[in-house]
Amino acid sequence: MSSDPGMRIIGWLPTAMAALFLAAALFVVWESRGFRLGARLFPQIVGTVTAGLALAELVSQAIQRLRPPVGATIEEINTADLGDDPAERNPAFYVRGLEIFLWIIGLYALTALIGFVTAVPIWIIVFLRIRFATGFLAPIGLSAGLLLLLWVLQTFLHLRWPRGMFQLFG
Repeated sequence: MSSDPGMRIIGWLPTAMAALFLAAALFVVWESRGFRLGARLFPQIVGTVTAGLALAELVSQAIQRLRPPVGATIEEINTADLGDDPAERNPAFYVRGLEIFLWIIGLYALTALIGFVTAVPIWIIVFLRIRFATGFLAPIGLSAGLLLLLWVLQTFLHLRWPRGMFQLFG
């Protein structure tokens, strides 16, 4: 890494993300402790596993920072799971990741507006068509498969999907 402040900040992003995942997972476990057994089982298991993995990642990064390779300065330590490809160390690489993150936020917003069952197929089609310039067949097939899966889960496991403010279907 260089002494450029932007690149140094990028070097700390993996640590910040692992800490964010740890905090979110602990929050999920803490908040679900008052749920009935059937309702708390999934969030507590997933939250505990996620917290454990995030903590392991933070410990791994701390070890790398505390015991750098011989001859390496603190600025040269890279705890990211990125290769040595210069394209991966470019801020544009992180911008592409941010774009995908914003697409996911868009799915959450669409779910809040029109409900999960309606939002997922619309989002899949729009995402694949715009972001990856696919034809119509694959996104429509994926959407149909996901709708079938959602129906099966709702019918046989009695799962309830978020309805949204302006529920259109379901």
